[in-house]
Amino acid sequence: MNLATDSLQHNGLRTRALMLTLGLLAAAAAGAQTAPREAPKSAWTDAQSPARARVADTVAPIMRPPAVDTLATVRQRGVLRVGVVQVPPMVMQDRNNNYVGYSVDLARRLAADLGVRVEFVETWWTEVMPQLVDGHSDVVITGLWMNVPRALVANFTQPTASEGMYLIGSRPLAAQRRSLEAFNQPGV
Repeated sequence: MNLATDSLQHNGLRTRALMLTLGLLAAAAAGAQTAPREAPKSAWTDAQSPARARVADTVAPIMRPPAVDTLATVRQRGVLRVGVVQVPPMVMQDRNNNYVGYSVDLARRLAADLGVRVEFVETWWTEVMPQLVDGHSDVVITGLWMNVPRALVANFTQPTASEGMYLIGSRPLAAQRRSLEAFNQPGV
């Protein structure tokens, strides 16, 4: 039994379950709205809550309801525009500048199943959600974690892959520290 990894796995599952629940609630609420939404600035500018300000910075520029039926638009256009950020081995380019990787294969399969061709729209992490909401890409297939600000403006599928965060250290260091608290010390 490893206390550190068991605790992280348990908390990770709880966090994922919470995020999925919040995402479903946000999606249901967003679908019911017909008027454009504005970020409630007064709730997010509280000087005592810097976390709220960070959420506002993330969500406010992109908090708009969908204007079109994306699937109908993709089929009419004949092209699925897929937003990607290069994160090997999920998304990368080969020596001929062709996109390759797990997420690329998934995007190509999705386009084939829809009977359309695929077009990759490369972007930066800071632009993934704004480009999706603004219609520069139809979907995003990249290593993107589910979180509340993103769930407020987009729907998520079931994860196509999972990953975790792990502490990696030498055996002597790991033998000396048997808990997360032991690693969270100055000089470690």
